[in-house]
Amino acid sequence: MKRIKFFVYSPFLLTALLWLLSKGSISDISNNVLRSIVQLSAMVGATAIVIEPILSSRSRILEMFIGSQDKLYREHRTLGVIATTSIVIHLGTLLLRSVSIGIDPYQYLIPGTNLSYTAGISAFYALIIMIVTTIYIRLSYRSWKIVHKITSVMIALSALHIFTVSSDISESLLLRSWFILLFMFALISWIYKLFIYERSAFKYRYKVTEMIKKENIVQIKMTPLSKPLKIRPGQFAFFKFLSKDPNITAESHPFSILRSTNDELHIAVKSLGDFTEQLEKLSTDDIALVTEPHGEFSKRYFDQTDEAVWIAGGIGVTPFMSMLEHIHTNGERRQTYIFHTVKKQEEDLFDKQIHEMTSGMSKIHFTKHVTSELGYLQPKSVVDNLSKPLETDYFLCGPRSLLDTFYQYLIDIGVESDRIIFEEFDFKTL
Repeated sequence: MKRIKFFVYSPFLLTALLWLLSKGSISDISNNVLRSIVQLSAMVGATAIVIEPILSSRSRILEMFIGSQDKLYREHRTLGVIATTSIVIHLGTLLLRSVSIGIDPYQYLIPGTNLSYTAGISAFYALIIMIVTTIYIRLSYRSWKIVHKITSVMIALSALHIFTVSSDISESLLLRSWFILLFMFALISWIYKLFIYERSAFKYRYKVTEMIKKENIVQIKMTPLSKPLKIRPGQFAFFKFLSKDPNITAESHPFSILRSTNDELHIAVKSLGDFTEQLEKLSTDDIALVTEPHGEFSKRYFDQTDEAVWIAGGIGVTPFMSMLEHIHTNGERRQTYIFHTVKKQEEDLFDKQIHEMTSGMSKIHFTKHVTSELGYLQPKSVVDNLSKPLETDYFLCGPRSLLDTFYQYLIDIGVESDRIIFEEFDFKTL
């Protein structure tokens, strides 16, 4: 987690430092406060905008040195907030400053003949469109993905604005070189994801052999058509399905691996949107294209021996299933308390497997928590039953609300952030 934070946020410190160095003296800032806010907010916003595509590039090199994909995506959302806030401050302060010195403010709101201003205005409106469609309008995944392609247009317009407007960047070689480097990395990341990753990453081919549906969850079983996927417990991969049904599009989505052997691969999918609902219509002999596995969710669990707690919300139990199978096969090492929260008692697709694997284990303790009967699982009720809660490792997977509630509570009582390991994917917040 610390590596991710350093990688994501150190560029902002460098941007601020280079901006300060571009000033002749502190008085240049104090005597022109509004102008300084305009400049710095623009640079902070631009820095956030160019780091976002780097984080979402799905680069395995990035994951190897920085952190797993779900952690990178979580920071991606934070960067979106930083970018939006900074650009709004930039425009708002620019309008305020223009009024205070008698300049027409509409030139910063309406596209015109000034190429630099028009590029900046267009980038701002593109950002607003993305915010509105992401937060306030429920789009199908396909429509949402098309709208999100505005990101590349917004980055191009931002670059045009930054490098053509008269500013500290145009006057400072260090600042200009820094932003050229940032935009180059963003461009390389965009090219990699669009033209290289999509064509080379899905190198494992599987055939769908069985579909098991219970409630709103479908378990998809597959057999390899070439070399099988090699995974560690708790990992996930990106899947594309090539189906005879024209309604099932070949979009890539991440799914945790429920079970993987040389002969078969299992995933479980919950109907949460247009694409996942369509997967229920998959037929046997349909083809699945799969990437290399991602994630380090289980690494700390198998490396350490302290007490551990697993919190699974609904379909979030899937990475724990492969971890549990590994423990069942290789033996127990840690006292582990598993809590699986579901809405209804009938959500029991994995109950039989879990009970079969845990029945002979003395260190593994399983609790099913039904929220319709007991209310939401409270972090305090979990922690109060632990002998050493501050020396316990917590593994969380499920809806963002569940993760946020547990994460904040654990941090508040003094649990170190390195002891809180979570896995989460919500593509429509990217």
